[in-house]
Amino acid sequence: MHLIWIAKKLMIEGDEEQLKLTEFAQPAIVLCSVAAHLAAKEELGVKVNFGAGHSVGEWAALISSGSLPLSSALRAVRQRGREMQKAMPVNEGGMVAVMGMTPVQVEYFCGWVQSENPEGGVLQAANFNAPGQIVLSGHQTQIDWAMKNCTGEIFKGLPDPDNKVSRFKFIPLKVSAPFHSSLMQPAENAMLEVINSLPVVMGAFPVIQNFESKYYDTVGAIKNALVRQITAPVKWIDCVQNMLAEGSDTFIEFGNGKVIQGLIKKIAPAAITYPTTSLEDFKNLETLAK
Repeated sequence: MHLIWIAKKLMIEGDEEQLKLTEFAQPAIVLCSVAAHLAAKEELGVKVNFGAGHSVGEWAALISSGSLPLSSALRAVRQRGREMQKAMPVNEGGMVAVMGMTPVQVEYFCGWVQSENPEGGVLQAANFNAPGQIVLSGHQTQIDWAMKNCTGEIFKGLPDPDNKVSRFKFIPLKVSAPFHSSLMQPAENAMLEVINSLPVVMGAFPVIQNFESKYYDTVGAIKNALVRQITAPVKWIDCVQNMLAEGSDTFIEFGNGKVIQGLIKKIAPAAITYPTTSLEDFKNLETLAK
């Protein structure tokens, strides 16, 4: 339980700059999310039918379902953060959100950049967050070149029924590495043995995982998806749509913030999402539970 104590101390008393480090930020995010779920479950009687998590949030969902034990999972998450940071030197890779493009246009755009930029390098779709919001990941030189040279002209003739790019913009993200790209392959290789050694069991509720935006019914498949997620894009739109297809229309964002609430609103405007950031949020949850 030593790592749990460290994460708690960092979140409550710690230095903000240290908490931003990937190896500490990731277990802190997971612990915060798990704690919010536990409070809602034990104090309010909230019952979860399906779970999902965005990127490292997938670990929190699996812990909350009972599929992963908290202590060993947090140690693995901390190692995941270390390995992802080690995979590429700081400032050589990055991520950027692209607003206003379809998935087809983004894939075409990444291929165009990689073929046209004389400096070369990787640029790939990393997070399919919501309609019109896709995050790219890769070498910083590719991201800088893409932001400088992209115009709507490059999409003319693209065989896409939704090929309407009148406006788009780039929003650089403050991250320390090009997550969910092929540049994370060293981290995936390093985490293979760590994840395969985890005592995973089938959880109390199904968790739809990012790798193929689906629920797995075997321990081996759950572990494989956790490994492959490190280099694969987060298919969050598909994860939410698959939960909707199963009859889910009410979501709870366990943890700090309301980012997921905003994404779900764009994916499924009719769905209801409850955050758990404040005491007032938990009062609303109590009403839901009753």
